[in-house]
Amino acid sequence: MKREPRPDRRRVANVDILAPDTLEAPLPGPLLVLLSRLHRAEVKPPQDIDPVA
Repeated sequence: MKREPRPDRRRVANVDILAPDTLEAPLPGPLLVLLSRLHRAEVKPPQDIDPVA
């Protein structure tokens, strides 16, 4: 039995990612939180925990 191909359900972006004014607009809240957490994780050196022998 041959199936019909499903229609593409991906969202169509309303904003052009490469638009020149994209970087001047403020980031949406969840994206800003995600980027700040990633930045903090990269900037902080790993803290060495001294094992108690």
